[in-house]
Amino acid sequence: MNEPQKSECKSTFGTSPNSATPHRIWMFRFRLTDLKVNLLWWWFSSYTKFGFRVHSNKPNLTYDTPANFFRDFSKLHTLYFSRKPSISNADLGPVMGSVGLIPTTKINTTTGRATTASNYFIYARNAAFGGLLNVIGNRSKMNQLPGLGAKKYKVFHRKGTSGSFAEFVTSWYNYKWDGSDYVLEASSPDANNFYKMPNAGVDYSIDDLLFQFNSTKLNTGLHQFKVKFYNNAGTEVGATNPEQVLTMYIDNNLPEVSINSVKYNNAEVGTCGIVNLQNPNDTLDIDFEGYDSEGNLLDYSLTARWAKATLRILYMKITIL
Repeated sequence: MNEPQKSECKSTFGTSPNSATPHRIWMFRFRLTDLKVNLLWWWFSSYTKFGFRVHSNKPNLTYDTPANFFRDFSKLHTLYFSRKPSISNADLGPVMGSVGLIPTTKINTTTGRATTASNYFIYARNAAFGGLLNVIGNRSKMNQLPGLGAKKYKVFHRKGTSGSFAEFVTSWYNYKWDGSDYVLEASSPDANNFYKMPNAGVDYSIDDLLFQFNSTKLNTGLHQFKVKFYNNAGTEVGATNPEQVLTMYIDNNLPEVSINSVKYNNAEVGTCGIVNLQNPNDTLDIDFEGYDSEGNLLDYSLTARWAKATLRILYMKITIL
């Protein structure tokens, strides 16, 4: 920055999600205004683009991620900031309130796909689930459970919508506010597959997180989950009637997309071929397609770039719905 600002950097030593062995950790604090980020309203930008360089004299090391990010800004990483939005209680499921920002009441109980309003935080249209998923507890239920004696809980899972449930084992990290800083806290089941209840009233980076899991470890298709709470004696408490079963369609397969051909004046142009348009009315015929065998491709776009001798870059975007 070329002007005074309050962004900070410091180093610590300890464990992190990537290693249980203590090691050097660099921590950065940025003012959101320095990053041109505004979290006040949903229509403002809640993300920033960045590249990162690690440099050392001893040993001699320079590592850039992504590679050559300072020459090609299109490859910059995207860092999304959580606004910790409040989901309406009416939309939350009775125990498992939401999957990330998707209320469980907006997930079809038969298809396992989510549909939300167009003006919601995330607009989903018959969408499947993938990647790293956070299953968030219903805030009212989570506040009620300690008074019922709940000290621990179990997560159950089954593939498909029939057959018996099995205990689901996963682990995750969540930042907890200790009064002066956010401290990384590990969560995992004990030897009997019980998870410890999160501390009521404590500020976490992800509040009311029941469990987090990497859905790439599951097969493509329908999966169902449920959560049960227990007291110290192992007796179930706080059961709902009917019991909530969360159905999700998991799909981490990439769609098939291809450019089949590019033609100019009915003659096919080869890969990396150069086309000199003879007049402003000349056209390029582009045959392209997108396909997803699971039916989870909402849309995709084709972007064409071309340049004139003045190096003026123009863009054209075609979206197929």
